Amino acid sequence: MFWDYTRGIALACSLSPLLGGFYLYRLDVALSRPDLFYLRYMDDVLVLAATRNKLRQGICVVNRLFDELDLQKHPDRTQLGPIERGFTFLGKRYPVQ
Repeated sequence: MFWDYTRGIALACSLSPLLGGFYLYRLDVALSRPDLFYLRYMDDVLVLAATRNKLRQGICVVNRLFDELDLQKHPDRTQLGPIERGFTFLGKRYPVQ
């Protein structure tokens, strides 16, 4: 038995990191700003900012580029709010002390 993928690439494919790097390079460049903390591992993205306004600017960049690339954010895995509430990234919960 096998699975025929109609979108994306297979999980654990050895080309995933390479293709992700090429595909999301524009996002990496757009969010490498001194007023944002940006981290991406494969297709997981973390954006932190000191102020709400800076965060909104960063989120606008993410949304614009995702629209251009025809990508969607996962509705159950997208968090937005104060860092004091903690956050989950790469399946790990980071409580802020």
